[in-house]
Amino acid sequence: MINLMNLPAQEAERLAYAEGFTMAAELFAKIADLEAERDSLQDEAERLRDQVCTLESRLADLEDSE
Repeated sequence: MINLMNLPAQEAERLAYAEGFTMAAELFAKIADLEAERDSLQDEAERLRDQVCTLESRLADLEDSE
């Protein structure tokens, strides 16, 4: 017996649909969507953090040149 909770959400969704557990599959689909959104937001946060670091560095350079 496979424990769907130990699988990645997308894989658990596919298996749940294959076994006829449609409500569980829909929940796993929502989890997969939320995980994808989380990953996207984490990437965006990292990109913004990099931009802030770059701007802080440029600001420090400007202050040093005055």
